[in-house]
Amino acid sequence: MKTAQKTLLLLTVALSSCTDTPAVSTPERGAGRDAGTTSDTAADSTVSTDTAADTAADTAADTAPDTAADTAADTAADTTPTLCPPNARECLDSSRFRICAADGSQWNESACGGATYCDEGLCRDQACVANVMFLIDGSSSMGSEFPNVRRSVASVISANPEVAFGLSMFPVGLGCSIGDGSPGLFQPPVNWPHVPVTLNAASPIDGWFAANDAAGGATPLISAMEWFADNAPAVWGDAIGGAYLVVMTEGADTCDCDQDDPDRSGCLVDGLSAATRALAAAGVKTYVIGYQYGEEPEALNAIAQNGGTTFTEFVYAGNEASLTSAFESIVADAKLCF
Repeated sequence: MKTAQKTLLLLTVALSSCTDTPAVSTPERGAGRDAGTTSDTAADSTVSTDTAADTAADTAADTAPDTAADTAADTAADTTPTLCPPNARECLDSSRFRICAADGSQWNESACGGATYCDEGLCRDQACVANVMFLIDGSSSMGSEFPNVRRSVASVISANPEVAFGLSMFPVGLGCSIGDGSPGLFQPPVNWPHVPVTLNAASPIDGWFAANDAAGGATPLISAMEWFADNAPAVWGDAIGGAYLVVMTEGADTCDCDQDDPDRSGCLVDGLSAATRALAAAGVKTYVIGYQYGEEPEALNAIAQNGGTTFTEFVYAGNEASLTSAFESIVADAKLCF
C-alpha cells in the first residue's frame, strides 16, 4: 500500500512539471511609469528642438543684411536732395512759370503760350485780366500827402498780384504840363505813362515813388484824361476791353476851367463828362477817388456817371486807410470779369 501511494505521488509531481509555463517577468508599477515619462520627455525635447531651429531661422532672416541693391536704393532715397515742394508751381514773371519735380529734386521751367499770362503758377487767359492805370494828382496841394498815396498804392498792388498796374502823375511839372512829350514850365519833355501797365508792377511803381515827389503846379485833370483817351491803344495795348483808369485827385480841374470862371461848375461837368466818354469809346472804364476833396461833387460825379462802371458816384477818401480801402473796392470791381 505504501508502495502504491509513493508511486502515485511521483506521477503527480511529474505531471506538474510538464504542464506549468515559465513565469514572465512583469515590471513594477514604478518602473513602468518612469519609462513612459522618459519617452514623453524625449518627444517633448524633439518639439523643443524644432521650435528653437525655427526661431533661429527667423532671427537669421530678420537680421540678415540687405543686399547691395536694396542698400543702394535705400541710400539713394535717403540722400536725394529736396530742393522744392513736390509738384509745386510758381510764376517766374508774367509769361513764365516753373513746376517742382514729383520727388522735389528740381524745378522745371516753362512758358505760357499765346494770349495768356502767369498767375499763381497757372497760365490764364489775358482777355479777362484787369489792366489798371493809376492817374494820380501830383499838384502842389498833394505834397505832404504823397507818402500816404505811395503806401496805399503799394498795398493794393501787393494784395492783387493777378492784376496789371501802371502809374502816371499829373501834372508832370510846374503849371499845367502833362506827359505828352511837350516841355512844361521849367520842365523838360516827359512822356506818359511814368510806369507802363504790367503784371508784377510793385517794384517799378514803388521805385518811381521813391525817386519822385509830387510835381507841384496846377491840376490839369481834363487834359490829362483826354490824353489817355487819345492814346488808349498805346497805353493799354491788347488789353482794350479789360482796361481801367483810376483817377485820384484832391481837386477839380484848375487849367481848363479857371477858378475865376463864373460858370466853372458847368465847365467842369462838361469837360470831365466829355473826357470820360472819350475813354469809354476807346474801351477804357474809369473810376474816380476824391482824396480830401472839398469842391463841387458834381464834377467828380460826372466822371463816375460816365465811366461805364457800377460806381456812379466818386469815392471819397480822407486819409491813408480810407484811400487804401477805396483802391481795394475799385480793383475788386474791376476784377469781376474773373
